[in-house]
Amino acid sequence: MPYIAKHKINGKEYYYLRKAVREDGKVKSKVIGYLGKDLKDAEKRKEEILSELENKEIIKNTESKIKKMSEGKVKDVKVPKIEKEKTMDEIISLAKRKGFVFQSSEIYGGLAGAYDFGPLGVELLNNIKNFWWKEIVQKRQDYYGLDSAMFKSPKVWEASGHTTGFSDPMAECKECNTRIRVDKELNKIGVNADEKMSEEDLNKLFKKNADKIKCLKCGKKNFTDARKFNLLIKTNYGDFTQKGTEPVYLPGEACQGIYLNYKNVKDTMHPKIPFGIAQIGKAFRNEISPRNFLFRCREFEQADTQYFVKPNENKIAYEKIKKERE
Repeated sequence: MPYIAKHKINGKEYYYLRKAVREDGKVKSKVIGYLGKDLKDAEKRKEEILSELENKEIIKNTESKIKKMSEGKVKDVKVPKIEKEKTMDEIISLAKRKGFVFQSSEIYGGLAGAYDFGPLGVELLNNIKNFWWKEIVQKRQDYYGLDSAMFKSPKVWEASGHTTGFSDPMAECKECNTRIRVDKELNKIGVNADEKMSEEDLNKLFKKNADKIKCLKCGKKNFTDARKFNLLIKTNYGDFTQKGTEPVYLPGEACQGIYLNYKNVKDTMHPKIPFGIAQIGKAFRNEISPRNFLFRCREFEQADTQYFVKPNENKIAYEKIKKERE
C-alpha cells in the first residue's frame, strides 16, 4: 500500500509517495512521486496520483482483454468507466501546483474572495484579454477602446442606483457572527427567493423556514433578521477628515466609465451611430460569502462593451451582433 514519506534536506521538509515492493526476494521501498513541501497538499496529491495509477492499471487490463478477445480467447470485454468527476478542491489544488492561480496573501492565512494569478495564469489571462481586444476593438471600425479611472464621483453611483439597489439580503448568526445570503439558503431548501424581494417578504419566508437553515460555520439556527447589504466597497479616497460623509466607492461594475465618456468619444472620434465602446477593467463587490474559487470573488475583471444605436433599432442591432459572434 503506498504511503507518504517525509525527508529532510538542508533543514527543509519534502514529502514523497513511496511503495513497498518485493524484488529478488527482498522488500524495497520505491518512490512513486513527489508530493510537495506541505503535508496537506501532499495528502491531496497522493489521492490524485493513486487515482491516475488506478486508471492506468484499468486501461492496461482492458487493453489486454481486448487483445485476447481479438485472438478469440475471450468472448466479451466490459470496459469500465475510469473517469471521475473532479471536485472544486482538486481544481484549486491543480491550479496552484501548475502556477495558474494562488490564494491572495496565502502566507498570512489568505484573504477570502481574492486571488493572485501565477506565472502561467497571468499569461493565460493576458492572452484572453489581448484576443478579446483584438477581435472587438482592433479588427472593427465601429468600436472604440477606453480605459477609465477606477475611482469616480459618488454621484455616479447614486445616479446609477448602485447606492440603494446594489445589494444582497444578509442575515448574521448570533452565535459566531457568520453571515449568510438569505435568498441562496432559502433556494437550497427549495423555497423560491431572490435578492430583488423586499426585506419584509424575505423575512416572512426566512422566519417560516428558520428551523431548516443552519449556520455554515457553527451549525446553529439562531440568526438575525434578513437585511439588505450593499455590495459597493467604500474607500476614504480624498477624505482627510475621516468623517466619511461623501464616500468614494470602488467600482461595482466596469461599464460606468463608458457611459460617462460617451460624449467625449463622440466629440473626439466623430463616430456615426451605431457605434460601440469597449473597456476591460476591475470591478469589486463586497460579497457576503465569496465561494466557488474564481467564480464568485470580491475582486475581478470585466471585459465590457456598450453599443449605441438609434431609437427603436435595438432589436436590429442585437440580431446583427449576435450573428457576428456566433
